Amino acid sequence: MKVNRGRFYNLLIISTLIMLIIIFFLSSGCKAKDTEEVVEKSTEEIQETEEELKEDTDKEDEELEETTSNKEVLEEESSKSESDDESSGEAIEEAEEIPAEITDLISNADNYYNSGEYSLAVKEYRNAEIAINDSDLPKDSQDKLISSFKTNYDNASDITSIAMAHYGNAMKLQYEKRYEEAKQELEAALAIYPKYQEALDALATLKSLMGLSQ
Repeated sequence: MKVNRGRFYNLLIISTLIMLIIIFFLSSGCKAKDTEEVVEKSTEEIQETEEELKEDTDKEDEELEETTSNKEVLEEESSKSESDDESSGEAIEEAEEIPAEITDLISNADNYYNSGEYSLAVKEYRNAEIAINDSDLPKDSQDKLISSFKTNYDNASDITSIAMAHYGNAMKLQYEKRYEEAKQELEAALAIYPKYQEALDALATLKSLMGLSQ
């Protein structure tokens, strides 16, 4: 704790003067009342000096406490900033560690999905999932990558499965020469999967066949 040296010296000097005054009055035969008045006055001055010293000390303590508090806040903010930087660095590093093969597979699958090539999208998504599971990426990173395309993957799989079911029914009906019903099944397949090439080819063949039979 830092103490005001000037105040301390003043207190010491006043105390010394009191002692000298008392000795002087006693030796000179002054009345006890006069001596008491001088002592009381000097005592009051000492008390005032002590109070001033206490106020200065309390003020210095408050300033020291405020400085310490500000320092702690700055250290906390600095620590938080460093932590955020480390987290960002880890995220970037993790992104950089994803093999190009995996990112290419996901990109190709997304392109097939967006262009309506659902069967090709399913194939690429499946290959991407296999590559991710076989990679050295952390399990959390693998799960995040797979979940990033899971919705498209599931949608493409459902569309392909339904379209194939209609196509299978159409082939069975065509074999039974139930051409009109077969045609309806192929059209249903193409309604949800317009670029289903097998269904397109089968419908063209069926229409030709129905034309020959008429």
